[in-house]
Amino acid sequence: MAKVETVDVTPQNGATEFPVNDNETMDMVETIASQTIRGAKSGNIVEDAFYEYEVDKGAVVEEAVIKMAEKQAFDKNAFDKTAKDPKVLVKYFNNWTQAQYQTTTRRDEIRKILKEGGSVEQVAGDIVDTLTQGENADDFIAKRKLLLNSGFAKDYKTIIGGVPLNMKGVIYAMRNMYNHLKTNNSDLTSEAYVSATPVEDIRVAIPRDALDLIDIVELANIFNLSKEEILGKIVIVDTSDVGAEDWKYNVVVYDRKAMGRATRLYEYESERVAKGRYDNHYLTIDRMYFFNGLFKTASINCKKAVTEAKAQLIGAEQ
Repeated sequence: MAKVETVDVTPQNGATEFPVNDNETMDMVETIASQTIRGAKSGNIVEDAFYEYEVDKGAVVEEAVIKMAEKQAFDKNAFDKTAKDPKVLVKYFNNWTQAQYQTTTRRDEIRKILKEGGSVEQVAGDIVDTLTQGENADDFIAKRKLLLNSGFAKDYKTIIGGVPLNMKGVIYAMRNMYNHLKTNNSDLTSEAYVSATPVEDIRVAIPRDALDLIDIVELANIFNLSKEEILGKIVIVDTSDVGAEDWKYNVVVYDRKAMGRATRLYEYESERVAKGRYDNHYLTIDRMYFFNGLFKTASINCKKAVTEAKAQLIGAEQ
């Protein structure tokens, strides 16, 4: 088999051409890791903020959408058996990133600092737990960037005619985006095709700063949902550690199938170093986060509304 010289890595928002990857150690081309073909129709499963892919084999995630059939002129006298094959839109993703987290436990040293009755096992367990804590923190940052700051979502101000001026405007914009997703149209996807997002798949990603200024009951009423139902759709994104960047005020209403996280390795291992009487612990992850523009996503910046609302509530001491 001929050696493939070029390794193509897809951008985070996918590619329309299949990426050919040569395996690092075996003289073989890596293949499809996950394949999903979807019709542009409703579903009934409510899942989390990201669409999760558990990958065992292969290297490329393929996502495809079957377009709706288009109308054509009717001719009662026509006799034509020509096939009319469906049109399929495809995106490929293989922007994998490997990461490893390491920590060390020294039980002899732990014993020195424990009071009588303290548990060496508990302290060692807490140290090992920092592996998943570190991974969870990085996972959140990667998800937040894709949701609020990737630049892939369609800017909804061009559709609605501007940005919210106050918190009522924020709620109005959220409701308008929500309705736009669930209605047949073609302006919120990377490829122009008519689709309607099932309401079960719609999520609303909103910074905590903005959500704290909104009455959840009022929000639920405007969305014609119960308080429990609206909370099930809201993805609260903490941006308290972000500086003055405008993106921290973005509100994103999206089809959850647009946000993908694929994991093909999540493995904990440890090794005992007898000479030094310590244990090394490793958490190794191979994962990718990707944006699938075949599904609807709308974003609008609410900085003006949020900053003005906060200014009316919080100020310097008199």
